[in-house]
Order: sequence, then structure tokens, then C-alpha cells
Amino acid sequence: MAVLAEEGGATFECEHAFKLLKRCVSSVHIERTGAKCSFLVLRHILLLHRKGMSVVGLGDIELTSKSYIEGIKYVSKQLKGPSNRKQGSFLEQLGSSLTESVVIVKYWLSSSQTTWQREESWGTLSLLCEILIENIGDGTVELGELGFCLHSFISIILDPTNVDICPLVLSSLHSVLSALFSNAAKEALLQDVIAVIHKLSLALIRIHQRAYDKLYLTCDSSE
Repeated sequence: MAVLAEEGGATFECEHAFKLLKRCVSSVHIERTGAKCSFLVLRHILLLHRKGMSVVGLGDIELTSKSYIEGIKYVSKQLKGPSNRKQGSFLEQLGSSLTESVVIVKYWLSSSQTTWQREESWGTLSLLCEILIENIGDGTVELGELGFCLHSFISIILDPTNVDICPLVLSSLHSVLSALFSNAAKEALLQDVIAVIHKLSLALIRIHQRAYDKLYLTCDSSE
């Protein structure tokens, strides 16, 4: 576990685990089964990220989001589907997509009953935001995925139950928009989602107004 937290540790540990697995199960069987169930592997990885991981007797070992992404990429190469499958992102190679993953984690967020649970769920959504930023940077992001993710930001920040995690959400939003407006991003991509960005701007204005009203009421009640 400690090795996973180090640079390149996730890939090393995943490679070691697959070598042990292939000593017991044929590579053909792994690929055939992996092609059918790989999306479940991704879902379990996201669940592990949400719950966090610790080692008994060694205290909590926090794995970085980079370690998780590195591990997901390695697993996607090992559990590859049929050779005729359309080549796409590493999430698509796992039989899923960024949109599907966001839907699942948003469900976890909406089902959260406490601030701590919401923070856990948002932490995993933040991980998906980092994948989105990476896809924007290398030009592999799909328009539908980008639009859906931006709409997700709108629904999350406007939900009153998420007020406690709003600073975390806005921080991730800032990172995504910075990548989108950077010189590395395609200008055509920005133009294609400009309508969603306008809606996002209105949502941010509402958030600002909500914060101002709360500040005003707090100051007024203290007099």
C-alpha cells in the first residue's frame, strides 16, 4: 500500500498483481472475462476511492488521485475488450465512459446523508474532474461528456444540500475552466459548449447572491 502512494507505484503494484493472477488463470480467460466485467472493476475502484483505504496497524495511507488514475489506466490495458472494439479513452476500454462514471458518483452524492458522506462522494467526483482535465488537455474529450460534466457542476452547486461542499466544487470547477480556456484546448471545443458556460455563469451569479444574502442576514442578526 505504501508503494502505491509513491511515484509510479500504482503501475508497479498493478503489474505485480496481474502477473500473480496470470500464474493461476490463463490470459485468454482474463481478457474474455475482463471484456464482460471490466466496467464493474472501474466501479469498484471508484467506490474504493470514495471510501478511502487504510492499512491496519499503519494508520491511514492516503493515495493520491494520480495513483488511482494511473492504476485505472493500467487495468484498462489488461482487461481489454475485443480487437474490433472502437479505440477510445481508457474509461471506454473498461466498458464505461466519463459520463456514466459521473452519473454513478452523482447518485452517491445525492444519496449522502451527512456532510462527511458528501465530501467523500465529491472527492471521487473531483477525481473524475481530473480525468476530464487530462482529456481536455490531450484533445480526447468528447463534446457530450464535457457538456454533461458542466451541467453536473450547475446542478450540484445549486442544490442547497451541497452548500457545505460548495468551496470544494468551485475549486474543481476553476481547474476545469482553466484547462478549457487554456491555449492547449481547442477553440472549437470552447465554442461548442458556450451555451452551457452561459448557464454556468448564471448559476454562479445565483451562488454569489445566496452567499451575499446569508452574510447580510448574519450581520443583521448580530446587531
